Amino acid sequence: MVCDPHQAEDVTQAVFAALARSAEGLKERPVLSGWLHRTAQNIAAQTIRTDVRRRAREQEASAMNELHESGATWDISRRISISRWAS
Repeated sequence: MVCDPHQAEDVTQAVFAALARSAEGLKERPVLSGWLHRTAQNIAAQTIRTDVRRRAREQEASAMNELHESGATWDISRRISISRWAS
């Protein structure tokens, strides 16, 4: 699920931290492997979602920065009035 080795290490650490936090409630489970597998999947999926959102925000910020540096301005009121007439 996670392709980056550093992220895989982070996921592994998060799973074992979750195990430590949940240890008391897991005493009654005869087999822990299912819980570990599901927890690892959930944390890996959350890590990927977080990374995708972070990258999208970084790209948006970079694009906004480029617009600002190039001196381009957006006349939002003009864009709104144009979009009203276009529809």
